[in-house]
Amino acid sequence: MLSRLFIGFILLVIITSPAGSFAASDCPLLDSAAATAQLEILSAEVLYHNRLYYQELRPVLSDAEYDRLYARLVRLEACFPLLVAADSPTRRVGAEGVDPKLTIAHAQPMLSLTSSADESAVAALLQRVKKVKAGKVLYLVQPKFDGLPVELLYLQGKLVAAATRGDGLRGEDVTAQAQKLGALPQKLRGNYPPRLLLRGEIYARKERQETAPQTAALAAYATLRHQAVATLRSQDAAPEALAALAFFPFAQLTIADSVLSDRDSLRALQEWGFADPLLQTWSAASLAEIRELFATALAQRSQWPFAADGIVVKVDDLTLRRTLGDGSRAPNWAAAWKFPSATVQTTVTEIVWQTGRTGRRTPVATLAPRALAGIQIEHVTLHNADELERLDLIAGDEVLVALSGDVIPQIVAVTKRIPRRALLAKASSVVVLPHACYSASADCSAQFLSRALHFTSPAGLNIAGLGRGRLQALISAGLVPDLPSLLTLKGEEIAAVDGLGAKTADRIATALQNARHPQPWRLLAALGVESVGPKTLARLQKHYATLGVMTTATAPELASVIGDRSGAALSSFFASPAARPQLAAFYRLGLLGEDEVLKDWVEQRVDAD
Repeated sequence: MLSRLFIGFILLVIITSPAGSFAASDCPLLDSAAATAQLEILSAEVLYHNRLYYQELRPVLSDAEYDRLYARLVRLEACFPLLVAADSPTRRVGAEGVDPKLTIAHAQPMLSLTSSADESAVAALLQRVKKVKAGKVLYLVQPKFDGLPVELLYLQGKLVAAATRGDGLRGEDVTAQAQKLGALPQKLRGNYPPRLLLRGEIYARKERQETAPQTAALAAYATLRHQAVATLRSQDAAPEALAALAFFPFAQLTIADSVLSDRDSLRALQEWGFADPLLQTWSAASLAEIRELFATALAQRSQWPFAADGIVVKVDDLTLRRTLGDGSRAPNWAAAWKFPSATVQTTVTEIVWQTGRTGRRTPVATLAPRALAGIQIEHVTLHNADELERLDLIAGDEVLVALSGDVIPQIVAVTKRIPRRALLAKASSVVVLPHACYSASADCSAQFLSRALHFTSPAGLNIAGLGRGRLQALISAGLVPDLPSLLTLKGEEIAAVDGLGAKTADRIATALQNARHPQPWRLLAALGVESVGPKTLARLQKHYATLGVMTTATAPELASVIGDRSGAALSSFFASPAARPQLAAFYRLGLLGEDEVLKDWVEQRVDAD
């Protein structure tokens, strides 16, 4: 759970939106009284489930359900900041109910950590760093442990105090229990400092839980984290329960001035007798490298000997950390990227394009069937060509699939790619691009039918009498190999198609003939260029005197008028070998008017093909 799960700095997770902020349009229309009432209800629910999770160790909500509840409270508080209560659970760090008589004050507050279920929190971290320091910056990446964070104090090499995170300022005293843990060195070795203060995660090891006898000490806990919490809080924990615990050190608080990097400070811990944290610490210098590490971690998480629900990314340079500083609730030098709640690995068998009623195509990955959370996963939408390009996905690649909102499957990582040279020999992995479907070829039959439907619809040229059935019949009869040929059909040709009588054929032929008049901008709308809708066309028509003038514009020039995405789509359309002959045919049919610039474009660019 985003706000309940502890991560590798003893830092509590804050739920953030992908954009990191909320638009006013996202806020409900509530007066102050109604908003206050909703805030109070949501706060009470969050506090109730916090108590069940932290103190009673018997959660009744799944992580995803709790995350959604907490996110609702965060969003509502962002909409009504003046109504946020001072004791809101979003303003607290850690759990309540710690007896002050049994606590130890922390040397430094244990802040929260900004986290997200996608890469947005990590991307924001890299942007913050970029504003402060140009050039290459090294980041450390570690698992986001799902255990119990503790602060340990060693004096003259001896463990003298241990405390949980508590409320971030004071933690529960667990010194007696910590001194019984074989996973913690009770006496340091080597050239250790006289005073060592460090933080780390105590967690339950999977293999010990799976192989140890199921005694009362290792009863079925809700999570491995709850096993670690219950064992460390117990005054007389059984030996087998203590043996199931391990410790991952992730931060020194007493670092010598001569140590300049977090990696060097972690290396020293291993020399003093702790488990080597560098075995679970990786380096990255870019968002692309962090993505690769996330994908690897996601694929390997089931093999890890501990429970983890994401990765933590932190700046390695300690001087740069001090420059970045801390916010009121979270450090500016770290962030977390959370794993999806449940995943399954499978193989892409094919990538196809589904066709919408307006001709819009959506790439869909067909997968080797796998079961995930009770759902049989066989198809995953890739939303658009940009997402397909970002994933660089082809048939044969192995992918990790998760459920978005516990319902909708999505590909969250490509874990293994087949050699791209195999593309030539693997026809199923070749993706037909949207601009390639302006004719009734075997590969584009469904797409072309949808294009034709949009072309004749009121949003297109508004040609009456041509529905899906009649268009399909005309296409199947071979009379409409492309869109321009539709406008040249004669009544007798139409009447020869089964199911279309002479009167119907004459009406259709008349409607087609009436559409053959200059209407260049409407024709462009009828062609259904992706990302170019009515509002975009209106801006183009206002900016360019004629369609011909627009065809001479470069992609950057178009982008300056209609935006990067639409500009790139339109430029790609005009450059498409399949689309250019269609435009030439429409020009010769008179739909583009007497546009001299367009005439030159047709003669020079199209006829040359």
